[in-house]
Amino acid sequence: MSSARSAFFRLHVIGVALLGSVALSTAQEELTEVTKQADAYNTWKLALTPGKATDAAAITVPAGFKIELLRSALPEEDSWVSMAFDPQGRLTIAREKKGLLRMTLSPSAGVEKVEVINDTLLECRGLLYAHGALYVNANNSKLFCRLRENADGKGTERETTDDADGADGGRAARPPSSSESSVKSVVPSSIPSVAGRFTIEELLRTEGGVGHGRNHIKLGPDGMIYVVHGNNVAVTPNAAPDSPLRNFRDDRLIPCPWDPQMFDGDVKLPAGHILRGDLDGKKWTLLAGGLRNPLDVAWNEDGEMFTFDADMEWDTGTPWYRPCRVNHIVSGADYGWRRGTSKWPEYFPDCGPTTLNIGLASPTGIEFGTRSNFPAAMQRALFISDWSYGRIVAVHLTPRGSSYTATAENFIVGKPLNVTDLAFGPDGAMYFVTGGRRTQSGLYRVSYSNGGNPARSVDQRAGLPALRAAQARVQRHELETFHGHPTPGAVDKIWPHLGSDDAVLREAARIALEWQDVSQWQARALAEKETLASLTALLALTRNATGNMQRAIFDKLDALDFAKLPEEQQILAARDYQLALIRLGTPADTRALTQRLDALYPAKSWRVNHMLCEMLAHLKAPSFRDKTVALLANAKRSEDLLHYLFYLRLVTDGWTPDQRRACFAALNHAETLEGARDYQRSLKMIRTEMLETLTPAERDAVSPLLAAATDAALPRSTGPQVLVRDWKAEELIPLLDRVGSKRSFDAGKQAFAGAQCALCHRMGNAGGLVGPDLTAVGSRFNRRDLLDSILNPSRVLDDKFRNTVLTLASGANIIGTIEREDEKTITIRTSPLLPQTTAVQKSDVKSRELSPISPMPPSLLNVLTQNQILDLLAYLESGGDPKHRDFSP
Repeated sequence: MSSARSAFFRLHVIGVALLGSVALSTAQEELTEVTKQADAYNTWKLALTPGKATDAAAITVPAGFKIELLRSALPEEDSWVSMAFDPQGRLTIAREKKGLLRMTLSPSAGVEKVEVINDTLLECRGLLYAHGALYVNANNSKLFCRLRENADGKGTERETTDDADGADGGRAARPPSSSESSVKSVVPSSIPSVAGRFTIEELLRTEGGVGHGRNHIKLGPDGMIYVVHGNNVAVTPNAAPDSPLRNFRDDRLIPCPWDPQMFDGDVKLPAGHILRGDLDGKKWTLLAGGLRNPLDVAWNEDGEMFTFDADMEWDTGTPWYRPCRVNHIVSGADYGWRRGTSKWPEYFPDCGPTTLNIGLASPTGIEFGTRSNFPAAMQRALFISDWSYGRIVAVHLTPRGSSYTATAENFIVGKPLNVTDLAFGPDGAMYFVTGGRRTQSGLYRVSYSNGGNPARSVDQRAGLPALRAAQARVQRHELETFHGHPTPGAVDKIWPHLGSDDAVLREAARIALEWQDVSQWQARALAEKETLASLTALLALTRNATGNMQRAIFDKLDALDFAKLPEEQQILAARDYQLALIRLGTPADTRALTQRLDALYPAKSWRVNHMLCEMLAHLKAPSFRDKTVALLANAKRSEDLLHYLFYLRLVTDGWTPDQRRACFAALNHAETLEGARDYQRSLKMIRTEMLETLTPAERDAVSPLLAAATDAALPRSTGPQVLVRDWKAEELIPLLDRVGSKRSFDAGKQAFAGAQCALCHRMGNAGGLVGPDLTAVGSRFNRRDLLDSILNPSRVLDDKFRNTVLTLASGANIIGTIEREDEKTITIRTSPLLPQTTAVQKSDVKSRELSPISPMPPSLLNVLTQNQILDLLAYLESGGDPKHRDFSP
């Protein structure tokens, strides 16, 4: 055993927990429960209290595993965002603001030595030791570079300044403020620096924002370097022309005018993407895209790549919500992320494969357990980190066809446990760091102690199914060799796979076909008689043909007995119709097409109905309104209600009073269902547009429904409040234990209104939409942090809730929340407490930036008495539940 390896086994620890009471057999229930908490996202704020990382004894691990806290970050060590082991077994850790630390681990002191190896690179989210160098993806420096340590102890460092141009509030660490932007700073004397030994070589500079930015980097099984970028990073213009991913567009039929106003509204395709580069950064290949904010990638024992992509939690409840999910990354795939309402549903046949939906989460580092000393099932598991919900989840893959299915269970859970990265060390143990957004960081070690009986110990990969899956992967890889270039004879090799029952294999064939000269295969596509192969070939043809092929494509689709097709093929046929309209244009005479699609609507499948609904709205089918109102009347899910209302809003005339009443009744019902900010905001926009098209008679007909559409659940403030006291944290913290019992639910609810909380925040299904939903905040915040967030709202700001500062040409500033924006006008709400908005002409705006001051005033508690404050904290902690223990006698 090497000295580095043996040292890991003898590590001195700060805290140790060997917990056997929570087995993995119950972890799936915990995973489900934690993902139900829509606002538990803010768990990370529990780590804002500086001093010591969460104690190991407070962290839940499975039976037979041991967790150790090796080090809590000291103030001068900053918050930690990524980590990597060097060839000597030392840890390199990236500080959030700037620079890199190197930690030498020892048997006697845990972390024996800490030294600075770089103090110029900004927020290094990606670290990789490979090819004799340290590769770094420095997000706020907008730079991918290579560091080499010189044997003579001499080196040169290029100076890097913070040219970050507007973090977008994604779920990664915030960029430094203007006061932190100069990076040529003096290293604190308590941390020795060897930064001068390193030479920095710039390999790739990228444009775009830094919120969903330059993320992790990994060495692939092929020896190439893979760079992961979020959707704020512009794809390099130097991407090779033979990159597998190409020909990407929004591909939604009816553009939504709200999309540019929504979060990430300025993102350009291919959005989040994965690059493959050589060791010198000379050639870059765009492998896959259409992602939101994947932080990391990892390969399983089969050499297949996976990522953990982020959701947009504001979209919860909408038909365009895409949960955080594990994706199998395959060559040339577009995973369908689009801005605003235009995101592709995962059932679109041209959308890359979703392996497992996780739900609400905040993805950070991921790693397979291949190099661990864990039990066999855990060695095959993919471990994914969830920064805000405080957990590491084990994902178990089962081969199916040329891809995989998966299940998941919580592996490690803490409160807080804001995990930013993880890796397996030379000793086979898991190491992970916490941090980000200036929170307290810690370094932990998780080892298997050969005790207990971890679940899932049976190898599910053996036998004939696994052999067939391996053969399918070989076939997929053969097809992927045609991605990037036309090849003589390729069409004949591709064609048999267009009708494969394996959707991922079929997609690989479709992408390979699109790389071949369309003139060589378009006639064959139109002549193909096998239904699934025909539909797949037509999908490729709609994406690559010219307009004169549209009629032939429609004729081929019209000949299908649509109603007798299985749902998968109905979806594929509907997508072919959509893309023929999107890519090849709307024909001058749409009567035949409208009649054909109208005859199919409604279908038995809600997925097919969603697609037909959009096409018939686009075609202005005469029966569209009648049929869709009928579907609306029977809709139960928020996704269906919003989808049908979204397209019915486009119909401006010809309504009957009963149909108008049905729509506004559905709107009222939809507003009572659970949904996040953009769900509620979209309903508000739909209501506004529908109201604008009402005739006087129609308005009279729906007036009772309009009167009923008020927030009734929460009381509102009755007027100006009397100043009680300028409350300070030190006065209230000693009283927090009194929140736990004998509080008044009614008084807390009234205090929620009296302190103006309800104007900006939702509790349950009532309240405002300006700030975060507070329904589940108490399940993940402790009382002290709840109090601190109220008293010091600007201490840590999520960019999604920051005001925008518009500086006009006249020199005046307008500060507020952007409500709506089009090509000419910005509509801004200058007070979260008032409904009035201000319209600003874009031509008058000199610049815009995010405000460093929270829209939430710091003095809201000053109108409450001591008991009212304690009742308010109990109300928040309870999630608005009058039966909560805080209200027990």
